[in-house]
Amino acid sequence: METIQEYTLDNGILRLTAINYGACITGIYVPDRKGKRENVVARFAQLSDYVTQSGPYLNAVVGPYAGRIAYGHSPLSPHSLSINCGKHHLHGGISGISMRYFQVKQYPNRLCFSLCAEHEQDGYPSGTYHYEIEYRLDQDALIITLHATPPAPSLLSMTNHLYFNLAPSDKSDIWDHALRLDATHRGRIHADGHPCEIVAIQKQDPYDFKTLCKISERYNKENEELAITNGYDTPFLLGKDGVTLYHAQSGRCMDITGDAQSVVVYTANAFDETLCLNEGQCGQPHRFIALELQRFPNESNLMDHPQACLFDETHPFHQVTTYRFHTQDPE
Repeated sequence: METIQEYTLDNGILRLTAINYGACITGIYVPDRKGKRENVVARFAQLSDYVTQSGPYLNAVVGPYAGRIAYGHSPLSPHSLSINCGKHHLHGGISGISMRYFQVKQYPNRLCFSLCAEHEQDGYPSGTYHYEIEYRLDQDALIITLHATPPAPSLLSMTNHLYFNLAPSDKSDIWDHALRLDATHRGRIHADGHPCEIVAIQKQDPYDFKTLCKISERYNKENEELAITNGYDTPFLLGKDGVTLYHAQSGRCMDITGDAQSVVVYTANAFDETLCLNEGQCGQPHRFIALELQRFPNESNLMDHPQACLFDETHPFHQVTTYRFHTQDPE
């Protein structure tokens, strides 16, 4: 029987902890403006909870396909994909890699995870998928590399489902954080909860984070789309300048850049009191924010050239994302 093992990297600036189950990150310890290091991601109270409470995909790597594929249908798939989230296929289904044990090799500044898996039961091509994941610390940055080679042409989109709160000691919700997204277009959310088309972001509407502003200044719970999901669960097409998340009181600031096509902003809308998280706190909606860099969810049903999300043995999936942490004073 496989058991959970936790691994630690520490370069004196950042400390990272992660486990072999789902390649879940259990902690990213970052200094505030006074130099105090705290864990800025959600963490289950017990390591065993990562197996028994896998619903939130807490800081796990998800795949073979991150996000929803509407009604389990894709024009690029000869078979229907499994339905495991309401009416949709989510995060690769029940055979997804977030619920698998990885092999792990540890080096002074990096952790390397590997996995061989099959996903035919969820409607993907038969055969073995090979996954390689690397977490690397480089001074004030965490660099995540995701790589997957399928046995045949296959839909692939991976991400790390990290949930952030840059002020863990405050026990506050995410609305007092400031957010910036290099995005002019986003996915419109259908009443069934999936992105159904790509639309332009209007100035100062609830999705306008072109310049850094408090999330509370944009969030409007009466907005029709936000009401569907009880908060943000929205994909944004992402430019090269990426994402910034900032908490003025602690001074912590995180800049995210990479080669991903989009970012999904999810404000932990489904968290509830059945989750026991950091320091014994009960889960609650909007306590954390997930910023998931990935290919655009439901892409093959929305894009003019859906073949872009097909990968094979000669053209494997590869994605690199950098999370850089620093402090700054309020303006």
